[in-house]
Amino acid sequence: MTAAPGISGTASRHAASRATPADLARWTVAAGLLDEPPETGDDDLARVAALREALYRLATAAREGSPYGRADRDLINEPPGTRPRTSCSASAACGAAAA
Repeated sequence: MTAAPGISGTASRHAASRATPADLARWTVAAGLLDEPPETGDDDLARVAALREALYRLATAAREGSPYGRADRDLINEPPGTRPRTSCSASAACGAAAA
């Protein structure tokens, strides 16, 4: 199974800027992370892109023997669910959470 285009891989970093939330949802299934594609939004896509870029910078620093960036370490180590979502889909669960 192949990953959705534009989500992973350093060779496609420019293509990732054209990725959509639907691409991210398909990638989670293609990568074997989930059985069904989740609801995703622009905020989810931005978060994944930020994590990918932080991992890339940390791996580059490790390879070069350079110090790790504190902001990148903090982002990677941030517990899931601690950052508030900035948008909400029209799902019933989302509507209930907003009420």
